[in-house]
Amino acid sequence: MLDVAHGDAQAIASEWLARFERCLSEQSESELNALFLDECYWRDALALTWNLETLEGRAGIVARLSETAKHAGAGSFVL
Repeated sequence: MLDVAHGDAQAIASEWLARFERCLSEQSESELNALFLDECYWRDALALTWNLETLEGRAGIVARLSETAKHAGAGSFVL
């Protein structure tokens, strides 16, 4: 587990979320790719689609986010 103080965790999460939003708005797959590890999971709970789905792996997540985010108008994220 990471040894991060609460304030640091908040700053790290806020920075990640800001980068995520920028990548979606600019449709930058290469930058979006950098936000995920090779082995990772994304659970879309009706956020970008009207489906509950779990995606596995960087390539699958980036492809799906790139495909759906522009149609969903994703943005203005807050913690």
